[in-house]
Amino acid sequence: MVFPSVDYMLVSRKELAPRRWFKSSAPDITLLSWPDARVMLEPYMQAYNDGTYSLDYDNRPESLAGAIRKLAPLPQKPTLLAMDAVLDRDIIDKFVKGR
Repeated sequence: MVFPSVDYMLVSRKELAPRRWFKSSAPDITLLSWPDARVMLEPYMQAYNDGTYSLDYDNRPESLAGAIRKLAPLPQKPTLLAMDAVLDRDIIDKFVKGR
């Protein structure tokens, strides 16, 4: 998985969702700020010159799985937008600087 730095990461959890009393975990979504994500992922992250990152491990580290399990779920499912509905700062900067 390769990803850029972002303001926030939506983390979709299935098997890493917190377990409920005597029940298996129910899939959920949690939100993670980029600074918090960097702290959590840094031991497993490979940074590239183009500003992207990848996770570098063969088997999911148990310490990472435990940290993801501890994240609080979002109270409600977020409304997601299509990529073409999001205005990117890079695009704005390109056109503002071009004036």
